[in-house]
Amino acid sequence: MSKRLFVLLIALMSLSLIGIIFVQGYWIKTAVENREEQFSMNVNQILKSVSDAIQQREIREFADVMMENMDSLGDPDMSEIAKLFI
Repeated sequence: MSKRLFVLLIALMSLSLIGIIFVQGYWIKTAVENREEQFSMNVNQILKSVSDAIQQREIREFADVMMENMDSLGDPDMSEIAKLFI
Protein backbone atom coordinates (compact mmCIF):
# COMPACT_ATOMS: atom_id res chain seq x y z
CA MET A 1 0.00 0.00 0.00
CA SER A 2 1.46 3.31 -0.99
CA LYS A 3 1.94 6.11 1.48
CA ARG A 4 -0.44 8.34 -0.51
CA LEU A 5 -3.30 5.80 -0.32
CA PHE A 6 -2.66 5.35 3.41
CA VAL A 7 -2.90 9.12 4.04
CA LEU A 8 -6.09 9.31 1.95
CA LEU A 9 -7.68 6.48 3.97
CA ILE A 10 -6.71 8.15 7.25
CA ALA A 11 -8.23 11.45 6.07
CA LEU A 12 -11.48 9.77 4.97
CA MET A 13 -11.77 7.83 8.24
CA SER A 14 -11.16 11.03 10.20
CA LEU A 15 -13.88 12.86 8.27
CA SER A 16 -16.26 9.95 8.84
CA LEU A 17 -15.50 9.94 12.56
CA ILE A 18 -16.04 13.70 12.81
CA GLY A 19 -19.36 13.31 10.97
CA ILE A 20 -20.48 10.58 13.37
CA ILE A 21 -19.53 12.74 16.37
CA PHE A 22 -21.59 15.67 15.03
CA VAL A 23 -24.61 13.43 14.37
CA GLN A 24 -24.42 11.99 17.89
CA GLY A 25 -24.11 15.49 19.35
CA TYR A 26 -27.22 16.56 17.43
CA TRP A 27 -29.14 13.51 18.67
CA ILE A 28 -28.11 14.14 22.27
CA LYS A 29 -29.07 17.82 22.03
CA THR A 30 -32.47 16.93 20.56
CA ALA A 31 -33.07 14.26 23.22
CA VAL A 32 -32.28 16.72 26.03
CA GLU A 33 -34.61 19.36 24.55
CA ASN A 34 -37.40 16.78 24.21
CA ARG A 35 -36.95 15.64 27.82
CA GLU A 36 -37.04 19.23 29.09
CA GLU A 37 -40.23 19.91 27.14
CA GLN A 38 -41.80 16.68 28.39
CA PHE A 39 -40.83 17.55 31.99
CA SER A 40 -42.35 21.02 31.64
CA MET A 41 -45.58 19.58 30.27
CA ASN A 42 -45.77 17.01 33.09
CA VAL A 43 -45.22 19.69 35.73
CA ASN A 44 -47.95 21.88 34.22
CA GLN A 45 -50.34 18.93 34.07
CA ILE A 46 -49.67 17.98 37.70
CA LEU A 47 -50.09 21.58 38.88
CA LYS A 48 -53.42 21.79 37.06
CA SER A 49 -54.67 18.55 38.59
CA VAL A 50 -53.62 19.68 42.09
CA SER A 51 -55.31 23.04 41.53
CA ASP A 52 -58.50 21.30 40.39
CA ALA A 53 -58.43 19.00 43.43
CA ILE A 54 -58.02 21.95 45.81
CA GLN A 55 -60.83 23.82 44.08
CA GLN A 56 -63.16 20.80 44.31
CA ARG A 57 -62.31 20.38 48.01
CA GLU A 58 -63.07 24.05 48.71
CA ILE A 59 -66.37 23.83 46.85
CA ARG A 60 -67.29 20.69 48.81
CA GLU A 61 -66.40 22.36 52.12
CA PHE A 62 -68.41 25.46 51.20
CA ALA A 63 -71.41 23.33 50.23
CA ASP A 64 -71.17 21.41 53.52
CA VAL A 65 -71.15 24.64 55.54
CA MET A 66 -74.05 26.05 53.51
CA MET A 67 -76.09 22.89 54.01
CA GLU A 68 -75.34 22.93 57.73
CA ASN A 69 -76.43 26.58 57.98
CA MET A 70 -79.56 25.93 55.97
CA ASP A 71 -80.45 22.97 58.18
CA SER A 72 -79.90 24.83 61.46
CA LEU A 73 -81.18 28.30 60.52
CA GLY A 74 -83.53 27.76 57.64
CA ASP A 75 -82.65 29.97 54.70
CA PRO A 76 -79.49 31.94 55.54
CA ASP A 77 -79.46 35.67 54.83
CA MET A 78 -76.65 37.50 52.99
CA SER A 79 -74.74 38.41 56.18
CA GLU A 80 -74.44 34.74 57.14
CA ILE A 81 -73.23 33.86 53.65
CA ALA A 82 -70.70 36.72 53.75
CA LYS A 83 -69.27 35.33 57.00
CA LEU A 84 -68.38 32.12 55.17
CA PHE A 85 -65.99 33.99 52.88
CA ILE A 86 -64.11 35.71 55.70
